[in-house]
Amino acid sequence: MLIITGTGRSGTSLIALWLKECGLLNYDSEWVDQFDAGLDNPESSRINKAIWQGSDPYYYSAEAKTKGISLIDYPIIKDTNFFSKHVLQTWLPVRKDMKFLICLRKFGSVNKSWSRTKQLIRLRTPEQHESDFGKFISTCIFNNVEFEIICFPELIDNYKNVYTAVKNLVPDLELDFEQAKIAWEKVCEKNKVHF
Repeated sequence: MLIITGTGRSGTSLIALWLKECGLLNYDSEWVDQFDAGLDNPESSRINKAIWQGSDPYYYSAEAKTKGISLIDYPIIKDTNFFSKHVLQTWLPVRKDMKFLICLRKFGSVNKSWSRTKQLIRLRTPEQHESDFGKFISTCIFNNVEFEIICFPELIDNYKNVYTAVKNLVPDLELDFEQAKIAWEKVCEKNKVHF
């Protein structure tokens, strides 16, 4: 399973929108015009929020979380909650098929973008973002979880790097370079990018 994740405000929604345009994002999800963002997998997002917030009675027990994780059956999902505490560690014993496409941007810029979109509840210090990323990436490395990193905003103008990162993670994915480039050019609207 390919999981698109990142710090938030880092291009994850653009990547998901592109893959949806290519017919490869096979679940229904919300797009929020106000933020020009969305497409998080609703099932994984609910589980992951329950892991780090602990506020979902359905997923109070470890058994319920394990069952929910094991039942997610999509080849590609987007979920930005994987950087939150304990999420990846909870998934690791259950899912050995995870590969991550990580969208990363300068940690100070993440908060500026959250502020500009009025999503103040998501604000964390750059040091907190850096710590979350460090824990996530070291967990991937020490558990042999495959990942590729693409950086925002550079990814906007570097379709080839985006395509290559996805194909490195999922070589058998039916994604033709030229046809996918047409889809990329259709969805990559620079005037909607939050710098």
